[in-house]
Amino acid sequence: MHRKILIFFVIMVLFFGVMGCGRKGPAAKVSPPKPNIAPDIAEIATQVLTSTEQEDWDKLYGYLHPDIQALITKEQFAKQMAEKKSHMKIKYENFALVKVKMLPEWQDPFESKMPYRNVAEVYYTVKVDTPKGEKEITNTLHLVKVNGDWKYLWSRI
Repeated sequence: MHRKILIFFVIMVLFFGVMGCGRKGPAAKVSPPKPNIAPDIAEIATQVLTSTEQEDWDKLYGYLHPDIQALITKEQFAKQMAEKKSHMKIKYENFALVKVKMLPEWQDPFESKMPYRNVAEVYYTVKVDTPKGEKEITNTLHLVKVNGDWKYLWSRI
């Protein structure tokens, strides 16, 4: 009798575990493991892309490098990002980090002529709507440490 009850409970635990019993809200997004990307770089890159996906411009502005914040106010940034995103066909909710390449030096060709040292060039994939359907493209973002924290080197282009 005890054996039957034990077997019943084991089956129920397995069944409800598979069915997701007790989970509230939509299923969490499952991201594939980030291939050989340092956790601190993966975290900030994910936050930058997630903030873009969610159109949380205030949060994204907080990740910007101080040099970039000196060029554009939070309000100007939010307005420009909202306008830019309304014209984009990129679906950031489908992004995936691919790899990181450490650059000894990098300079934004559109903004500052000042080179930044020890820049993490993060490659990621996103889905784009095209006339022939959805297509996956690879893009990059650049991060550099400022006082121990990774900051986003956003380009207006």
